[in-house]
Amino acid sequence: MTILSQLYLSIYNSNQEALPEIDKDHHPLTEILKEVLTEQKEVLERLLLYLEERTFLFEDVKEPITILYHNFDILKSTFHAYERSVKWTNEDKTEKIERLSPIVSDMKKNLEKAGDELEKSYGFETIQFVVPSFYLSKIR
Repeated sequence: MTILSQLYLSIYNSNQEALPEIDKDHHPLTEILKEVLTEQKEVLERLLLYLEERTFLFEDVKEPITILYHNFDILKSTFHAYERSVKWTNEDKTEKIERLSPIVSDMKKNLEKAGDELEKSYGFETIQFVVPSFYLSKIR
C-alpha cells in the first residue's frame, strides 16, 4: 500500500468514525455535515479503488481528489459553525464536539500530508489546481 493510499484510508477511517456521531444529532448544521461526510465517504471509496491499482493515471484521480479537498473545506467551516452554535446556545453537546474535534483535525493533517505527497510525486505544476495551496507545506 502506498503512502498516499494509507493517508486516504486514514481519512476514510476518520470519516467512518465521524458519521455515526453526526448521524445521532438533529441540529440544522449537522444535517449539512451528514451530507458532506456522506459525499466524502463516496469520493474516498472511489479514490481508494483507483489507488489500489498500481498503474493509475493522475487524470483518473484528479476529480475525486479535487472534490475531497473542497468537500473538506465545507466540512471544516460547517463543523466550526456547529461548534460555535453549541457553545452559544449552551446545548449539552460538548462531549460530541470534544470527540469530533480531533477527528476533523486528523483529517486536515492527513490531507496536508497527502497534498505534500502528491506534490512530491507529480510536481506542483500538475497539482496546483487540484490541491488548494494552503494544504501544501511549502505554501503554509
